[in-house]
Amino acid sequence: MKLKNCIIFIGALLALSQCKPKEEEQLSNIEIVRDNALAASYFHAVFREAEYAWAMANENGFKEFEETEKGESNFSRTYKFDENTTPKSVTVTFNPWVTNDLLLTGSIKVELPELFYRRADMKANIKLPDFAINGQDVVGTSELQYLTKGEDENDQYSFKLLNGSAIHEEGYNVSVLISASIANGRYERIAGGETLKQNDDVWKYTGTMTGILREIPQLTYTNALLSEYYLNDIRYEGALIFTMTCTIASQGGSNIAISERSDIQFVHDCSGILFENVKHNIK
Repeated sequence: MKLKNCIIFIGALLALSQCKPKEEEQLSNIEIVRDNALAASYFHAVFREAEYAWAMANENGFKEFEETEKGESNFSRTYKFDENTTPKSVTVTFNPWVTNDLLLTGSIKVELPELFYRRADMKANIKLPDFAINGQDVVGTSELQYLTKGEDENDQYSFKLLNGSAIHEEGYNVSVLISASIANGRYERIAGGETLKQNDDVWKYTGTMTGILREIPQLTYTNALLSEYYLNDIRYEGALIFTMTCTIASQGGSNIAISERSDIQFVHDCSGILFENVKHNIK
């Protein structure tokens, strides 16, 4: 796929659009693309923080511990492992915490049915009791499973974002901006696996996200990754690449399909997004 006559918008993408349109036609392609790109970034943050919490629990021998990491402006995040829960779990509390220009508040809970890290087939479950990004509530549950079998392979995980996962407008129990589920997510750590620290991690993601925008049935969407795309006659793989220096994915192409509307294809570029309409047959 080659993007032609693309529209580009650049800048800090700090929050999903919070103005719920009265009718689905009022939701522009820019808003649809922005919300999908940021939702992928939000749920990637959930994955990344949960995977790191799992690593921290392993670093402490899966024994009772509490550890606080300090950041800028007196921000911090605290890890606490609880041996008395079934299954045992590690809770991360953001007091608050800033990562990739995203403001994390509240907490996430990572349940560990079996106390192993980086062992094939081991699973962790993620719960979001009171978690928010940029003031917007992120709810739902997720499942991680470690897939790597060879010692020399990159870390690989399956990632399932279960039904009921969503991002809400600011405030408690308010309108859903975007719901999402991922049945076939895959993450591969293509850099940074040699160290515990997060800052050098680079993650490659593949998968399909489905859901509804603004709780409007006519805006049921499927966000599938492109197999490839071209920019300036250079071929790129469609998989999303996440680093610790970009708010959205630094690379990757997607196609958003919504019934009765033209598909929207877009490409991530760290500081902005390129996109265009793609006509398709409407039955």
